[in-house]
Amino acid sequence: MARRPVSATSTFGLLLPLFYLHVVVRMVVGPLLPAIEKDLDITHAAAAGLLLVGTFGFAGLMLVSSLVTSRITHRVALGIGTAVNAVGTLLIAAAPGLLVLQVGAFLQGAGAGLYLPSSYASIVAVAGKAREGRALAMQETAPALAFLTAPLIVQALSALPWRWSFAIPGAVMTVALLMLLGSREVGRFRGRAPSFRGVTLLVWRPLYLLVVVYLIAMAVAANGAYQLLPLYLVSEHGWAAERINVTVALSRVTGVGLVLVAGLLIDRLGARLVIAVASFSVAVMTTALGLLEGQLLSAAVLLQPLLQQGFWPAALVSVGALAPPRLRPMLVSLTLPVVAFMGTGVLPALWGILADAGLFDLGFIVAGLFLGGVAVLALALGVGTSRRRRAAAV
Repeated sequence: MARRPVSATSTFGLLLPLFYLHVVVRMVVGPLLPAIEKDLDITHAAAAGLLLVGTFGFAGLMLVSSLVTSRITHRVALGIGTAVNAVGTLLIAAAPGLLVLQVGAFLQGAGAGLYLPSSYASIVAVAGKAREGRALAMQETAPALAFLTAPLIVQALSALPWRWSFAIPGAVMTVALLMLLGSREVGRFRGRAPSFRGVTLLVWRPLYLLVVVYLIAMAVAANGAYQLLPLYLVSEHGWAAERINVTVALSRVTGVGLVLVAGLLIDRLGARLVIAVASFSVAVMTTALGLLEGQLLSAAVLLQPLLQQGFWPAALVSVGALAPPRLRPMLVSLTLPVVAFMGTGVLPALWGILADAGLFDLGFIVAGLFLGGVAVLALALGVGTSRRRRAAAV
């Protein structure tokens, strides 16, 4: 008996909300860092270190996900990833001290790192080649929406202890896991075992290494700054939590729409122009966060993430342009974990050490200048141009 075709509607209807939950339970960490620090009596460095622990789990599991899904179906990987993230989130909600908090953060990242590639594969499988771009653009609305709503969730639950901001999403994720287990259609196939042949030569090319550094610079200026900004505004500028949550949420309103039109902008204007405008905008505003005060600082908080969501699709196009079509998926799957580990883990953790030394503002200045400097070098060397145009120039 032939298997019934998998419904794209049911796949999207299940996996997109789940993807949102995987991201938002990690994004609420940033707005809650001031409360967590105070309640558990930990330092800025220890608080920022949670980002490193979570990213270590995320990057590690994403790196081995293709090995895992070559042996089990994507459906099983989706279930395991969601269960691990839910356990980690609930552990954070119940954490009596730093160690359990770190274990929970690691499990959150590990669950998301296993979930994301299988979600991607399942969505592409039902969308088909003709609708792949639109499908992936739709998928990217989930993290954009998570960045927007995370501070609003924290604000909505501000009358309760901070632990409820993890306990409630963790419980919702558990219910979503049961719904996933009840679905017999999504992800009922295995992935391909990875082949590193050919990719190992590409990753040592100077231009590829420059692109990786470029992505790391954007990750720390965009995502790292997002997670540490509430702590900075409370400890260095005396902002109230309500003001921070509302302002940060407002700054992310444009992100959801920009993700949807990013593909069109890349096709019309080219990846090079999109990444140039986005990266220099983020670089200037990130630097401004470390230099300004008062109303000008408020304006910088609102403007800093304005164009960053358009950067990532264009940047991934640039990574893919460095490899022939058959090697592009493997190259991207190797690149993203490294970028996540360094840009949202290691460098923000070092930023936390600066904060403990009384140099919190210097972290924003360095992050902005780092991104701006790398952007100038990368664009001057042709990052963002098509393979055909780059070959013609040579």
